[in-house]
Amino acid sequence: MAVVLIQKSHYQQGRPCGWSGAPGECEWILDLCGRIDAKRQGIFDVVWSNGDLQSGESDAAFNARHPELGGVFDAVLSVHYDANIYAGQGGWFWDRARYDPRATDSDRWGAIFQRRYSSLPGCPPLHLERRNPNTYDYHLWRQLGAFPQLLVEHGVGAPGAPDHDWLRANVDAIAATHVQTIVEFLAISTPVRPRLVIIADIRRLLDELERAR
Repeated sequence: MAVVLIQKSHYQQGRPCGWSGAPGECEWILDLCGRIDAKRQGIFDVVWSNGDLQSGESDAAFNARHPELGGVFDAVLSVHYDANIYAGQGGWFWDRARYDPRATDSDRWGAIFQRRYSSLPGCPPLHLERRNPNTYDYHLWRQLGAFPQLLVEHGVGAPGAPDHDWLRANVDAIAATHVQTIVEFLAISTPVRPRLVIIADIRRLLDELERAR
């Protein structure tokens, strides 16, 4: 089974959210990752890593606290949303390391996600020009081997920011989009649901519709 490393950005175990990242970002990331975890079961394995880089911490010190980064992965994903720093304008973008040894694969992954994410109703506008040293020289990229990588800033999501409400109303669809994108990118054959399970689901839906009359 394929193995994907997913970083819970701005989260440190045992420390309240809010110490790092945009306002509300850590809480939203945990919600998103929980939904990704539920949807990927039986499709691909995930190694979780916390994006808890400390102020002034060296790459070596960060790596020593995260032995999971020494693994072998089919893909590496870091999920974020942006601070409200664009003069009241929303928008999203994706990036990977500037000198990514798997740039062709990472760009293909990014293009698949871009197509799928942009098709969600009401999706914020794409702003690839917002790529910056914090995303293409992101600390995680310096810790890893040569694996396809993707960092997504899903929108401008802090309270009061343009994309705040949309990101929270659509977090489940966003999680599904990540899972579907990874399935397409890695060419994973998804399990076929047994016919009896499908029939049972249809009957349950019909019963619910009947009770709602």
